Amino acid sequence: MDRAFRNIVALFHASITEAAIMCSTTPARALGLRGFGVIADGNVADLAVLDRGFRVTRTFVNGDEIYRAG
Repeated sequence: MDRAFRNIVALFHASITEAAIMCSTTPARALGLRGFGVIADGNVADLAVLDRGFRVTRTFVNGDEIYRAG
């Protein structure tokens, strides 16, 4: 997914916000998932932290860190 995010920004000149919506909010809504795809109080805390090159540096599932690069 991080590669898709990079491609959306680089190839389609989308903003970071637009790419985030395309990679998280839109798929969650398409699957009918409630509480996913948007950072909001009460939602599931599955998050990926990206560096300036849009590569994953940390991953959180249900609010717990499960991956840290390096």
